Amino acid sequence: MKHLVLVVALFSLGGCGANSLIAHQEATVIVSTLYDDVDCRQLLAERNGLAREENLPMDAKVTFSSISLGLGILIPDYRTEAKRRQDTARGKIMAMNDSLARRCGQEKRK
Repeated sequence: MKHLVLVVALFSLGGCGANSLIAHQEATVIVSTLYDDVDCRQLLAERNGLAREENLPMDAKVTFSSISLGLGILIPDYRTEAKRRQDTARGKIMAMNDSLARRCGQEKRK
């Protein structure tokens, strides 16, 4: 009986991680190879437009909340919709910059 209670408790906590702050923040990190098929000039324009639209710098990077003791998977995503959108844009800009740097050299600074 003790083990059954423990298993039920663990399964109920296991579902918490899917909608947690950390899980949603990690989802904003995007692989830069997704942008490798986009022409450098077009990608540069897309990056600049996204940065302007979300009021972010051209060299925006993904940021994570500082949650200690591994409790991040238990804390629900409390960010506003605007903050989530901005964090997603940060991930896209960072991936675009990585693709530009790898494929287009100095063009990313323009």
